[in-house]
Order: sequence, then C-alpha cells, then structure tokens
Amino acid sequence: MRERYRGRNLAEIAAVFLIVLLLGDTFLLAPLKTLSVFFEKISAGLAPLLCGGDFQRIELHPGKGVTVSGGDTLQRMARSNFSYLGAFLSGAALILASAWAKRPRVWLGLLGAFLAALTLVYVRTAFGLAFGLAFSAAFIACAVRLNDGGGSFVLKLVGMAVCWNTLLRIWRELVLRPNACGEHQGMAADTGVPAFVWGVGWLGAAMLAGVATLMLAARADRRR
Repeated sequence: MRERYRGRNLAEIAAVFLIVLLLGDTFLLAPLKTLSVFFEKISAGLAPLLCGGDFQRIELHPGKGVTVSGGDTLQRMARSNFSYLGAFLSGAALILASAWAKRPRVWLGLLGAFLAALTLVYVRTAFGLAFGLAFSAAFIACAVRLNDGGGSFVLKLVGMAVCWNTLLRIWRELVLRPNACGEHQGMAADTGVPAFVWGVGWLGAAMLAGVATLMLAARADRRR
C-alpha cells in the first residue's frame, strides 16, 4: 500500500510539473502568475512585520505589485531576503502539505481563509481585493467540494506554479538584470555586496530548497 501511494504521488508530482512547465506562459495559468506575485508581496510585508517593522499595504495589479512597509536596515534586509524566498518556500510548503498531510482539503481551506484575511487587511487596490477574495473563495470551495485526492492535486498545482514562477522571476528580474531596480539593489546598498551576487544567491537557495522539497514529497508515505 505504501509503495502504491508513493508511486501515485510521484506520478502526480511529475504530471503537475509538466502542466506548469508547458502551460505556465499561457492564459490558462496566467492567474497563478499573479498569485505568485501576491505571495511575494505578502512575504515582503510579513518579514519586516515579524522583525518589529511596519506592514502598511499591498498594491496588487495583473502580474505585478508593490508592498509598502517601513522599518530600519534590519527590517529592510528581512524584506529583501524573504520577498522572493518567502514566496518560494510558501509554494514548497503547499507541495509538502499535498503529499504528507492526512487531510489536504483542510490545508486548502486554511489557505483560503488566510489569504482572505490578508487580502481584507492589507490589499488596497480594487483588482487586488477582487483577485485575493476570488482565489480565497475558490480554495475554500475546493476544500468543501473535492475529496482529499482532489485537494491534494490543487495544492500541488498551486505550490508548483508558485515555486516555478518565483524561480523565473528571480532569474529574469534579478540575475539577468542586476542593474534594474529591485530587492537585490536594496541589499547591495545595505551590505556593499553586488546586486548580481544577491540574485544568484537567492536563485541557488531556491533551487536547493526546490530539490529538497521534491525529494521529501516523493518520499511521502501517507495513506489515503
């Protein structure tokens, strides 16, 4: 039974990865790109808040967004480091929950509730409010209507899309454009380490975390 579940879980992971890889730049998965940006902006706001800073608001637009927060140098560095990495780790956590959690639907419902709360408290654009609440409602509806197998698939799809899109954004926006305005430039100004080094470092850390996530998810032995 355990080997059978692992085999099915591996097949699901491979299938979801292929879906995201092949359809990631199409209109079918375009909302998940904006969701990935939303996760980045949430991470960029929560990191300084947890370090004693200020999380003021998120301005979310299709495919892009801005987090407005305040704080000292330490809190700015927390924001810069966890903007992209926080989003990636959030996606990784969803993949692991899909594989290991006994009731994936519960985690899907909690994700919807958490996203709704953050949307209502911090989002300050009409698009962002509609987008955040629509996804929250969709996650809660999936948690109610789907069985655990369906909930697990949704978690895998969302988690994989967030991880993949975050990797692409680090590569395109930070590594290929080291002189562009971004979190890497903030870290360069605060530390004296070149922006390119920060971009490559974040990309490497995300890739290592991705490999570890897939290995852990593939070894899941939960029985449904």
